[in-house]
Amino acid sequence: MMLIFMIMLIDDAVIFEIEGKNDLEIIAREIEMLRIAPIDVNKAEFSELIRIPYLSVNDCMRIIEYRRQHGAYNNINELINVPGMDRILFERIKPYVTTMTKKIVVEKYHSRVRWQRFFPDHEYADDCYSKHELFSRPYRVYFINEKDRYERSLFDYYAVGLMTDEGKRHLVIGRYNLDLGKGLVLSQAGSFLYGSDLRLQIEERGIIPYTSVIENGGFFGAALSDSLLAHLTLFYSNQKIDARIDSNGYAYSFFEGDHVDTQSRSYKDRLNEELIGYDVKYSYDRYLFANRTYWCKYEPAFVSSDSLRGFYGDHFWISSVEFNYHGQSFLMFGEVARAHQDRIGGIFGFSNGFSVCDFTAAVQYFPIGFISPKGVESKNGYLGGAFEISSRNKFCNFNADLKYEKNAESDSMLYRFALAFERKVSFLVGRLQMNWRYASNFDRAGSAILIRAKPFRSVFFDLRLEDKYIFAQDSVYRGLIGCLEIGLDKKFLKLRLRYGIFDTENYQARLNVYEIDLPGVINNRMLYGLGDYSFVYLSGNLTSLLTISSKYSIIRRDNNLTHKIGAQVDMRIKNRDQ
Repeated sequence: MMLIFMIMLIDDAVIFEIEGKNDLEIIAREIEMLRIAPIDVNKAEFSELIRIPYLSVNDCMRIIEYRRQHGAYNNINELINVPGMDRILFERIKPYVTTMTKKIVVEKYHSRVRWQRFFPDHEYADDCYSKHELFSRPYRVYFINEKDRYERSLFDYYAVGLMTDEGKRHLVIGRYNLDLGKGLVLSQAGSFLYGSDLRLQIEERGIIPYTSVIENGGFFGAALSDSLLAHLTLFYSNQKIDARIDSNGYAYSFFEGDHVDTQSRSYKDRLNEELIGYDVKYSYDRYLFANRTYWCKYEPAFVSSDSLRGFYGDHFWISSVEFNYHGQSFLMFGEVARAHQDRIGGIFGFSNGFSVCDFTAAVQYFPIGFISPKGVESKNGYLGGAFEISSRNKFCNFNADLKYEKNAESDSMLYRFALAFERKVSFLVGRLQMNWRYASNFDRAGSAILIRAKPFRSVFFDLRLEDKYIFAQDSVYRGLIGCLEIGLDKKFLKLRLRYGIFDTENYQARLNVYEIDLPGVINNRMLYGLGDYSFVYLSGNLTSLLTISSKYSIIRRDNNLTHKIGAQVDMRIKNRDQ
């Protein structure tokens, strides 16, 4: 599993700054919707609160318990009185919560059009994307099209869907996605082995629209969910996908880390994927039991040998059983799955809140060749776990994270340990972060210092200094980066300016740095070599209906200069229902 860097200081990086490539667009969209329609903390249950970024399992439990003991919150500022809640966490969740729900903003139509261009360019240098959603309760119609820089047509990829939402009953026809269970067999973000954190796996999202630009992901067909004595979801999918893919939906990876959907045109739409299955779950008091099963078929019965994971398909059944228990300050969860060629794997974990700290633990096991086309993929076998202790107090916030894994094929162990300290003093917030990796010896180490100064309510300054060391035989390779960012956050205007310099002695010492981008775009910039980079980002709400965003970035690496320019227009038509 790739090493994960979680930078808590810069808001969105908590979720999105990871080393690796993931389809996190759905999570980004959910965060975007939470800003439009915040969650009412006086009515929200655990399943709703866990959707809020930055809140841990135990944070959600404490918010509910405090409300039960002291009554409804009069305003969101009272959240600061919840045990374990400090000013740093409160400021992070503030945009996503409310105590007033008399008027709910309901979107009737949302249109997003995006254009990006790279320089120096080539024949098809433009990236284009558009999304259109029409809402008329209980119906939603959505259409997406995208062209990447290696494709000619604006409609090389498109998706359309119709969805109805009648409370407990959901129906979708066309392109859609499923997020059920812990992600072993049906995951909206690909394998959680490469995901950002276990928090994202605790609460599922069910049937959701597919608005991603990952061409080989998602489902095409129909799905229905309803509840009576138990909650039942039925789904069917039949679609053509690229032959050169892995089971996360990625077709190809370049040196810079960008994926391209149809870089090899001869492989496009050569594989037919068909799936049919169900998910059923039953809840009683604090317990939840679930089973999900589906049959899948691939024709021809293999994926190209130069696929990233070398996945060889066929026709086979996949099934899993799940168990959850939710107490006042305790959560336990587990799922066991049988995948391709009868490989059995699973995950088990729990989270508990104490008076001085929170503790979370999880254990995962997947044998060699465990492959679920819409979930976990473990070509070399995996046995691992994660243990995390976190504490918030008046002196500082503290987090310790230990991860270990065993590669069954090579019979080797790998350990990762990370420490983080964070404190707020007046208008300054500082964070020190350290991490180490150990195999047969210490082969990787790194640290980061992050400081945010916010002298005014809408203005901030960010300083980031980070180093990374790779120990290889008799050599030590170093990676360094320093960044300064200035930001302005007003209700109708957002401005970012960043300048950074970097120096890495080889590609292994590369650094991943999250940066703001056009709404809906997740940008973890991979930096290696010697050079500098900068960007300017500007977004403004011209009216309540129209938002225009733009970004210009430039990177100079080893005497090579690359520019990127982009613009986006968002139009939202809304009304208010009592």
